[in-house]
Amino acid sequence: MKHILQDALIKKRLFLVERQLQKIISFDDTFISREVRQILESGGKRLRPLLLLLVAEYFENKTDDIYKVAAIMELIHVSSLIHDDINDGAKLRRGQQTINDKYNDELAVHLGDYLFMKTLSMAYEVKNSEMVLSTIAQMAIEMSKGEFVQIQSLFDLNQSLKDYYYKIERKTAFLIANCCKLGACLSEASAEEIEAFYQYGFHLGIAFQIKDDLLDIAQTSHIELLGKPIGCDLLQGHINLPTLLVLNEEFSEKEELLNIINSRFPKGKEDSERALEIIRHQDAIEKSEGYILKHIEQAKAALNILKPKKIVDYFYESADYIWKRNK
Repeated sequence: MKHILQDALIKKRLFLVERQLQKIISFDDTFISREVRQILESGGKRLRPLLLLLVAEYFENKTDDIYKVAAIMELIHVSSLIHDDINDGAKLRRGQQTINDKYNDELAVHLGDYLFMKTLSMAYEVKNSEMVLSTIAQMAIEMSKGEFVQIQSLFDLNQSLKDYYYKIERKTAFLIANCCKLGACLSEASAEEIEAFYQYGFHLGIAFQIKDDLLDIAQTSHIELLGKPIGCDLLQGHINLPTLLVLNEEFSEKEELLNIINSRFPKGKEDSERALEIIRHQDAIEKSEGYILKHIEQAKAALNILKPKKIVDYFYESADYIWKRNK
């Protein structure tokens, strides 16, 4: 990822996306503008707009619509994070106080909704607006399904691997996949190329979420890097992949782990730290890493149809970044 972000052309394109973001959030309401600007300036990897830009660069597409849609997809991501924080009762995001904790759930809901609707209005300004809006609408439906299932499955110890994948495909993978797809569609790519980039983003998204799961339980993780307390997902009842894999095994401390989760961590941090300790002592972390590597390889394999260009190396580097990242 370091080489990509140092590329003068990519830096220039990301700057144009940032300029679009600032333009979009220049709302009449100064309160909304201030709060959204603080979220954007708090960090964030800009992975989604970056991937869209990389796909467009492969096709040598330099139209203004690329920057607009890249900014739109980043703001949809921000909108989803605001809603996610409400569902989780989260207090921190990227090291900063969440909107719901800073004010209240009601205001945060409306801010997330407003931001999403604003992106839809901006989508009307691009040339192929019907395709862009249709893609966003279908994606939003699936993302909402993922949130519904996640809320319904909190503290559910009977989840299957299939249930887990249903959630993460919709919550994370579909947005990244559709960023890649839109970059291709706006560049008038062939159906085969569009599908290749969609599959690349889809598997990248799954690997990204599983890596998030690992960072939430890893002993080497730090709150300063993650921007949230370690183990907060488990404490909130999210049964992530390492936990799911552990629960499918037989070991001496399994009953203790089940009791802690079923009782919903009555001792708070003390219980969550004990649960994390038990999970770390099993081989679920190594198995989860295997899942990440599998999806990274599938993402790379999807690009086999592409012509050999320098920009293709950046797609491989982006995939490797998912594996190596520590926040």
